[in-house]
Amino acid sequence: MHFNFGGFDTSALYGILDAVEKSFIALFDLDLQNPPLNRGGFFSLRDGKTGDILIAIQVGEVPQKERMKRYHLSLEKGDRLFRTWHKSRIERHISSSESRNLAQNKFGGAVIAIEGKYPYILSFDGLGEESDEALMVATALKLKWMSASMAREIATAYKNTTVRILQKVIA
Repeated sequence: MHFNFGGFDTSALYGILDAVEKSFIALFDLDLQNPPLNRGGFFSLRDGKTGDILIAIQVGEVPQKERMKRYHLSLEKGDRLFRTWHKSRIERHISSSESRNLAQNKFGGAVIAIEGKYPYILSFDGLGEESDEALMVATALKLKWMSASMAREIATAYKNTTVRILQKVIA
């Protein structure tokens, strides 16, 4: 029997979740100036063409009272990046950090990966913006969905030192 999950067969789905897990572990193994705030959160993956949610899953430990909040924020980050990516062909956002607005609870933590066969939007909420974004960049790099130059661009544009450090570990 063959299963299809969000357009991925079971082995591709396993590969994606394995990349998230390995990046997550690598992040916690680093001695960071700004360490992750929590021990888990929610990962979501969207189709970059349609905006469809392909995967939404808890990663690590998330307190029961935080689960719905983290889930919705992960989805919001990805949706916002999808909308801003398609709004303009000239100045496309590559990270949700570009449309960040703390007063409206709009945070960084989603990135678009355009190196592979299809564009994908990876988003995470739960570790703090810098770590959320770094985790998604590392995952996209591990899956070969993002170039090292795009990862550097995100790290530089948003002064995300965690991306720079994690990128070296993942490479």
